[in-house]
Amino acid sequence: MGFSSKTLVLFVLALVAICNATSSTATTYNVGWTIKGDVNYAEWASSMTFHVGDTIRFIYDRDVHNVVQVTWEDYISCMARAPLDTFKTGNDSIRITGEYDHYYFISGIPGHCDMGLKFDFEVAGVTGQAPATSPPRTRPSPPAPTSPAPPKSSKSTSPPKPSPPHKSSPPKPSPPHKSPSPPHKSSPPKPSSHKSPSPTHKSSPPIIRYLICTSHLCTAPGTHQVNYIGLID
Repeated sequence: MGFSSKTLVLFVLALVAICNATSSTATTYNVGWTIKGDVNYAEWASSMTFHVGDTIRFIYDRDVHNVVQVTWEDYISCMARAPLDTFKTGNDSIRITGEYDHYYFISGIPGHCDMGLKFDFEVAGVTGQAPATSPPRTRPSPPAPTSPAPPKSSKSTSPPKPSPPHKSSPPKPSPPHKSPSPPHKSSPPKPSSHKSPSPTHKSSPPIIRYLICTSHLCTAPGTHQVNYIGLID
């Protein structure tokens, strides 16, 4: 059963209306890609809602930065080992097509990602389309260590015989302590024969030079040309 011409026209008009509605609501997000200043790209991305048809526009110095779309694993490690795409023009527009439900971007320049030049975002209304959103792999827990078997008990032996008590010899008496010798008498200190200091020499007053300006601009020694009048040392 074929479509009538009227039904076909209505279908085309509805399709055009849907496309126009999608394009009219699309948003372009300008991202200044730099490590200067205190910019938190991840926090900014978490406050936005991205849809299919939106555009991410990266603006940066192509001699200093680049943009790399990566997987979840490379995003976490800040290492573009298996990049999905690389952009280096300095003015890159990336349209969200719905191919992925989660996008991850980092700077491929060594050290820049670790300094915060990275962000990721989810696409609203798209699920299960992104190979880049691998969940974190959990490592299997190591087996619990087995406790060693207790050693076999040896045959009981007879208790040791007690040793005979040790005879201690009586302490010898110490000789009587001699009384201390009388203290030594110290002779009185002799008066010092130090002469009083001689009077200090009076220094001559510093020579003060004055610069009197006859014009608005004067040159002080060792400086640039400035408006100056007064004391010069």
